[in-house]
Amino acid sequence: MKKIPLLCLFFSIGFISMFSETKTYFLDSDWNYIQDSRFADYTLYIMDGSAKKLRVLNLEGKKVFEGVYTKLDTLDFSKNDFDCYKAYDDNGVLIEECEPIKAGKYAFTSYYSTGTIEQYHEEKDNLKDGPFVKYNPNGTIKIMENYKNGKRNGTCYGQSKDGSYKIIEYNDGEHANEYWTYRSPDGHICRYRWDNTLYLEQPKNGDLVWITDKNNKSWGTYNVNGITLWVNFDYSDEYGSYYMFTIILQNNTLSKLHFNPELIEVELKEKNGKLIPSNVLTAEDYLKKVKKSQFWDQFGANIADALNSSKAAYSATVSSSNLKTSAGKNLLNSNSASVSYNGNAAYQANLINEQRRLERENQDVNIQNTKFQEYLKPTILDSGECVAGVIRVPTKNKIKDLKLLVQIYGINYPFLYHFTKL
Repeated sequence: MKKIPLLCLFFSIGFISMFSETKTYFLDSDWNYIQDSRFADYTLYIMDGSAKKLRVLNLEGKKVFEGVYTKLDTLDFSKNDFDCYKAYDDNGVLIEECEPIKAGKYAFTSYYSTGTIEQYHEEKDNLKDGPFVKYNPNGTIKIMENYKNGKRNGTCYGQSKDGSYKIIEYNDGEHANEYWTYRSPDGHICRYRWDNTLYLEQPKNGDLVWITDKNNKSWGTYNVNGITLWVNFDYSDEYGSYYMFTIILQNNTLSKLHFNPELIEVELKEKNGKLIPSNVLTAEDYLKKVKKSQFWDQFGANIADALNSSKAAYSATVSSSNLKTSAGKNLLNSNSASVSYNGNAAYQANLINEQRRLERENQDVNIQNTKFQEYLKPTILDSGECVAGVIRVPTKNKIKDLKLLVQIYGINYPFLYHFTKL
């Protein structure tokens, strides 16, 4: 007689005991009831009695569904109600389950084939009520919402493929705000109206953060309205005396950002509170001052070269003679001087002067190009782009406070500097 392994024997006894009082039904591939078992794709076993359990097996005898029912319909399987259940694919891998949380409320969880959670939500009276979460295969959150009586309520998140999030606040199924929030993959936040135009707010106290870089330079920083703005204050005595500001602007929004540094304003205030008129120089204004300063430097250098070259063309010789007696006494002293002109030397000097002049002009042009390139000018930044440059303000005497107002889309970002030495 062939022996049955002990484990299989226990399983068989348990299986027979569980379904000793069962009814058997047959289902097609769409889980519709059919009469002829020859055309069945699944077999349904329903346990009689108080247990109210059922189980569905496929043609290979693998479990694809099991649960505890509260309502049984033997004509339409989709109309069955369950207190809890587990569903499996044809390979026996768990793909969905339902568990009771409390009276009338249930938790539903579905799974990827790898076993990680794909979706979780809660229901009450067949309406979503509580958290609703969808996950990516790697376990990160794709969608996170909250429901109350079937309506979205509270903060809801949706993740895009690039890792950014769309965040919307709901109140009883309606938008709670006149905007929705975008959070970039690196954590930058901006808001949009429902027509997808930027929603901008005036910076609040505490939005300005001061940081010190590795070169010990202090930077005022804003990170609001979808932009990141850095400003460093310094002095400059190149081609005049100026307050110099280095500005870095990064566009973290989803749309193009128009930036016009000519809208930047500055307020200078004396110790007594009196405002001093001042202005921020544009790139063209500053370049004019650079050219003017270079002109006078060039003019002075050219004059000096001309004087030097004029001397180089002439040479002077001096001779002297003495007439003496036999006793050694001087009877007559005579001195004579002559000046000669060297045309070749004059030509060579002029060539050198012209070469120097051209070198100075080229150097001045290079400086002009450099200064113009480093100066902030009106620009359009695509999403993720950054611009950096400087602006200058002519210095004034006895200034106690300086306020810089960087304007972007009508919003002012203030930077206040206090002078301790007047």
